[in-house]
Amino acid sequence: MLAYLIFTGEPVRRERLASLLWSERGDEQARASLRQTLYEMRALVSGKHPPMAAFDRTRIWLVAGSVMTDLDQMRLLGTSGEASALVAIVGDRPRDLLIDLDGVDPAFDDWLVVERVQRRDERRRIILAMGDRALAGGDAAVALLLGNCLLAIDPIDEVGARLTMTAHHLSGDRDGTRQTFARLETALREDIGMAPSEETVAMHRDLMSAPPARPPDKPAAPSSRHSVDDVTGVEAARKFTAPAARRPYLRRATVAVTVAGVIAAAVGLWVWPSSGAEQRMLLVEPLRVAPGDGTAQTLKEGLSTDLARMIVGNDATLTVVDAGDQQSATRTRFAVFGNAQSSNGVLHANIKLVGDHDAILWSNSFSRPIVEVDALREQMAAAVADVTLCALGRHDPGALDLETMRLFLGACEQKHGDWEVSVKLLKQAVTRQPEFAHGWAMLAAATASVADESDDAMAADLRHQAGLYATRALALSRNEPEAYYARAEILPGLVNWRRRMEILSAGHAVDPTNSVVNSTIAGNLALVGRLHEAVDYARSAVEFDPFNPREVAWLVELLAEDGQLDASAAAAKQARQRFPKSRFILRSEFIAAALVGDPRRARKLLADERSRGLDTDSPGWNQFIDARIDPSPARLDDAGRAIVASASDPQHGGIGPVVKLGVLKQITAGYELIERTSLDDHTEVDTDRLFIPTMAAFRADPRFMNLAVRLKLVAIWLESGHWPDFCGRSISYDCRLAARKALSRSG
Repeated sequence: MLAYLIFTGEPVRRERLASLLWSERGDEQARASLRQTLYEMRALVSGKHPPMAAFDRTRIWLVAGSVMTDLDQMRLLGTSGEASALVAIVGDRPRDLLIDLDGVDPAFDDWLVVERVQRRDERRRIILAMGDRALAGGDAAVALLLGNCLLAIDPIDEVGARLTMTAHHLSGDRDGTRQTFARLETALREDIGMAPSEETVAMHRDLMSAPPARPPDKPAAPSSRHSVDDVTGVEAARKFTAPAARRPYLRRATVAVTVAGVIAAAVGLWVWPSSGAEQRMLLVEPLRVAPGDGTAQTLKEGLSTDLARMIVGNDATLTVVDAGDQQSATRTRFAVFGNAQSSNGVLHANIKLVGDHDAILWSNSFSRPIVEVDALREQMAAAVADVTLCALGRHDPGALDLETMRLFLGACEQKHGDWEVSVKLLKQAVTRQPEFAHGWAMLAAATASVADESDDAMAADLRHQAGLYATRALALSRNEPEAYYARAEILPGLVNWRRRMEILSAGHAVDPTNSVVNSTIAGNLALVGRLHEAVDYARSAVEFDPFNPREVAWLVELLAEDGQLDASAAAAKQARQRFPKSRFILRSEFIAAALVGDPRRARKLLADERSRGLDTDSPGWNQFIDARIDPSPARLDDAGRAIVASASDPQHGGIGPVVKLGVLKQITAGYELIERTSLDDHTEVDTDRLFIPTMAAFRADPRFMNLAVRLKLVAIWLESGHWPDFCGRSISYDCRLAARKALSRSG
């Protein structure tokens, strides 16, 4: 609200602010939110500090003279000030406008996009004008700082490059002139496939052929342009150290108005990074696109905003750095940049993550039809945010050498796909860095996950290894939630349910925002029929790690199991856009549709899944889906035979075939089958599916509580004091009484 008042410069009607900041709410709720905001801002409009804003019953306005921004100062200097004074401002804060305000509201976002473009252009005009003034006055040093500032904001700004080259020449620095042109030439070629203009080429030729204006009296200003050269040999083994120059970060503010220095009436606007904060800074440069490529330009617009929102929104300890603030350039260790182009109806993009010495740590390529530009932008932002949050989020990368960081980033990318590859990479990482606690914790978690997907012969050994890795991680640091997850996962079966929950609770206490811990708690609650609570934890897992297709897939499935089919479909739709090739999303959509939702949708998904070479949970799906679509006696008999036959296969036995029979309301056949099925106390079974809505008839049968006793569910309910959700619904018997009687009969 303050930001809008500052840039509007005139009284604003309350209705306008309410619709701008709460456009997705009803009129009355929006007005109530505005009233609450004004109440919370009372320290800024009254009290011991001079008021910044005032309001009456219909309007809100900024008090004249109460605010001065750095842009205001730049405007004044642009008309009458000294260039050196502008350097003091620009050198400290040449960042984007109103950082941290993305995602406030769609209507506000629309206003913000336009405002940023206008103010960025205005800033560039002021800097260029002052640079020319500095050159005219013979102040090459100031002109050089301003020129480098323009190139830090946009490395392919040819006007800024010409200003910088001229300043180098006036300083007698031929190498600086040559290097500036070479960096511009490289940037243009690599980013947009173009060469410098004839005007720039001619200026460079003339400057290099002319004698220096005077000998250099100090080293040339360092470049902030990232090369994409890799680092090998001895340099690759160096510890990460702050680079000589790096594009600066966007400082985060404690209140919304970060228009660069709202003066001290609002106390504590700026939060300055503490020691070591550069470990958590990520520079994001705009995508480079060729002029005239409108589709690629559309992709570029909003990418950095989406990425900043995804990263900072999921880890407030991270700072997204804008390609602008030279004063703080040396404090940024990691940067993201790339390029995009469209051709033959397809939009292509490449993204790189670089570290110190401009070494490439991670890269990826993306492509989609040009009509899916928004989906591609989100997919790209999600991929970058995912590896960034994994590597830097909530865990200081410390003194990892380049190769270890590369290995760890590779493992981060694989943690949503191939756990075995992740294990191999993490083993190499901790071998190089034995004191890397988070690496050991991630290795423990990955190994435990591989064990979950392995046959019994391999699982026991893998669980033992995972336990050792977790012990090592916790010996180095007790604040590694993935290590707690691993310790819980190596205790399979409902017989270990209570102990798993105790360990997971300890991990949750260490970090309540850890997605894998929240997701695993959700899974354990679902196993005992507490689906409402499970959905809450699964939602938290996705909120804390929205880039993990496994977690999103689990939420899709859990929502359906809890009967929230519309929410499940909405989550699946968003997931398909973000993870277009994820087998986890496809599998969960299929399970949700087949067991609970629309069987016709399941039929389509089954064909799609098999077309990708993926296996379903068990044989008999075709007959099962046919019977759900058409529950005629013939279809049901055919499905029943196929399902019972599949139960004899050890790989596809267990409780899955019983659930299929229950969904088809073949109740007696289901109970007869479960009586013949061996259930090991230490084997994980999908008991969560016993509690889905389409299994209501199966649960209503008096034999259900006997099965619940056999599965150890009743013991868990009684010991924990928490009962499954269906016990609170209208059923044909007293759930708690039936459970106690069944347990008593079992001896």
